[in-house]
Amino acid sequence: MWHGSDVVNGGHCLVAWPRVSVPTELGGLGIHDLMVMGLALRMRYDWLQPTDPNRVLVDLPCQSGHAVEVMFEASVTVRVGDGSRTRF
Repeated sequence: MWHGSDVVNGGHCLVAWPRVSVPTELGGLGIHDLMVMGLALRMRYDWLQPTDPNRVLVDLPCQSGHAVEVMFEASVTVRVGDGSRTRF
């Protein structure tokens, strides 16, 4: 997959990353795209903050970044029931 020498200069990949990240069932190597996984984990953290107040990391300040905020807002719909768990 790589150049095959002890010295690495970059740019010698023989397989394109979009092909490598394809699931093994579809002929790829199943390596996760770290950019996408990072965004997903940060979105999960944004979800857990208001929904699970017993989590240890809930009280830590979190700066999600613009991309995560936009994806989160596009993906999540908030419905207020009786308001008992609504945080303002």
